[in-house]
Amino acid sequence: MRVFAVLIAAIAIYLGAHDVALAQATVPSVAPPLTGLGSTPVTSTVTNCMMSCNSQAASCQTACVTPAATTATQTLNATKNTTCVVGCTTTQVSCQTSCSRLSSQIG
Repeated sequence: MRVFAVLIAAIAIYLGAHDVALAQATVPSVAPPLTGLGSTPVTSTVTNCMMSCNSQAASCQTACVTPAATTATQTLNATKNTTCVVGCTTTQVSCQTSCSRLSSQIG
């Protein structure tokens, strides 16, 4: 008798599932394209250029840090070479200035 009840329940679920939209069958919503100030070739080019400048500056500044020596009782803080960091920042600003000039030539 119990098997019969389970069989009836399974058939009812099977037959009723065709009329219901299941979670696995949903269609993902797609955002409409941006209008107005969305991404354009000019902004993408300038953004890529700026990100490249920032990446180069980060690598440069990482090279300016001198690892600290570790003693038996303590670990000292790393030190930075201020002249090196200033040089990296100057190069970064110069690079970003070139990016902004590029945007005026493209657009």
